Amino acid sequence: MLQVRQGVFETNSSSSHSIIIKKKNLPLSEKVNAEWRIRKKDENDPKNGKLTFYWDDLEFERSPFHFLVDWYDRLCYTVASFNNKKTVDELEEICSRRLEGFKGFDFSLVGHGADKGKEYYGYVDHQSHGLLEGMLEKYHLSLEEFVFNDRYVVVIDGDELQYFKTLTEQEFFDKEAIEGIESADQWYRWDKDEENDDRITDDEDE
Repeated sequence: MLQVRQGVFETNSSSSHSIIIKKKNLPLSEKVNAEWRIRKKDENDPKNGKLTFYWDDLEFERSPFHFLVDWYDRLCYTVASFNNKKTVDELEEICSRRLEGFKGFDFSLVGHGADKGKEYYGYVDHQSHGLLEGMLEKYHLSLEEFVFNDRYVVVIDGDELQYFKTLTEQEFFDKEAIEGIESADQWYRWDKDEENDDRITDDEDE
């Protein structure tokens, strides 16, 4: 049964990530490729040794609104999406082949998760968790293909403002440059443990 409290503002805003699949060699927009990137990681040039991750490199929630357009940001999103040592080891092996001078990952500045000190590799907001894994499975893509191919652009957005939807409706992007768009709504999966599932179902809302 739903309960509405008078005079109280409550929100349950969550992320609404998307992955754009571009056609080869076609830019979405000059602004996307130049102005709206999260960060440039020249200081993380692996030629200097280990690739160091920082806490904010691996946190992807509903804001700020950004496009992840280069290999480093896609790598960070992949690490955070899977958040397990097996995938991190696979990505480390891929980077050893792709990046000159690469000597491994360094997570020493990331810290540990709250769950009994387990190794922590980042966080993707629950509402968008499963997006990357689902897209890779649907298109039969490898981790290497996703990380090192600039055809893939991750959009970080929230469901309360939906900047990406607005930009799409205003034809901000070159439609001829887009092959497809995968959204978090398509791949969102609740925790497998049904005891932790606190959704309100139609049967309960009576």
